[in-house]
Amino acid sequence: MQLLLRQFRELGAYCSYYLTARADSARLGLRNALVSLTLAALAFVVVASLSVTAIWFVLNGAAEGLGVLFGNRHWAGSLLTGSLLAAGLGGGMWCIVIRLKKTARERTVAKYENRNSRQQARYGHNVADRAVANGPDANDREPQ
Repeated sequence: MQLLLRQFRELGAYCSYYLTARADSARLGLRNALVSLTLAALAFVVVASLSVTAIWFVLNGAAEGLGVLFGNRHWAGSLLTGSLLAAGLGGGMWCIVIRLKKTARERTVAKYENRNSRQQARYGHNVADRAVANGPDANDREPQ
């Protein structure tokens, strides 16, 4: 009986050791994930800041250069640079919207063509064939 009790205490110690090790492993994993997330956020902020600064220098240089070309009228250079930037962004967004609309339309057409092909293969006709056969005013005709 003494041996059995000692073995149960030993088993309890091993289980406690295992559970403590698993909890420590989970805490370490969580800590590593938080450190990685923090570093990623910091890297994002640094890259975004550098990008904004670089763009500012380019646009400011262009505005000052155009201002000198306009006879030291820096306001005119800034106005033209801002207008060109706004027009470029607007044109780019317009092109993106047009492309997205075109892609969505093509996907929708392909979807219904696929459905028509499956109906044709399964039933020997499809909804488009039925629409042509019945005509637009098929319900308005009198029976013959």
